[in-house]
Amino acid sequence: SISPLCLRASPPAPGTLALVAGGPSFPTASYAGTSFAGAATTGRLQTLATAAGLPVATVKAIHTVESQGRDNAVRFEPHRFLAARPDLRMFIPYTRSAKGAWSLITSETDDSAFLRAYLLDKKAAVESTSFGPFQVMGVYLLRRYPDPATGVEAFRLQPGVVGDKLFADWLKDNRPILQAARDQDWHTFARRYNGKGQAAHYAGLLEAAHAAAA
Repeated sequence: SISPLCLRASPPAPGTLALVAGGPSFPTASYAGTSFAGAATTGRLQTLATAAGLPVATVKAIHTVESQGRDNAVRFEPHRFLAARPDLRMFIPYTRSAKGAWSLITSETDDSAFLRAYLLDKKAAVESTSFGPFQVMGVYLLRRYPDPATGVEAFRLQPGVVGDKLFADWLKDNRPILQAARDQDWHTFARRYNGKGQAAHYAGLLEAAHAAAA
């Protein structure tokens, strides 16, 4: 078994999931800002686009909107976790937004929030978190690896590589939405990828990002 994980004693760079063996520590880690290490290369995006039968501008648009190009992006969804583990509500900070069930509070959704939940229930925490440059939900991480700890460690070591694989897996499972991306039907794509409650917002972002990448 793998020891409990924690953030390094020294504060991690913004957006960095820095996990090591030891006891829990939860410094704030904000994704605000513009400078992030490990952005996916054009070659990687081209490889994904070719495999999916998509224009590279479409893949770049999704990549930009979902993570601003951050390979190691992590977003924990406390409402999903608490739906699975309501008994842990006292341990998981959660503020419902005015627009829907999701939280808009950074400290409730960042990598330290994920870690807090992970220490309580690894599987539920991973399933409630989106990973990587394309922000694919952790159920796909669990499909690729034998247990949550192995999946999280793989992502920590190679977030871009693992994140790209999760996106490819998602596309294979969602052929109608893949076609929407090919047709640049951003509203249909966003409704399935981001949820119907945010479809209009994300559709606008995707359209703008695609125009900039084309």
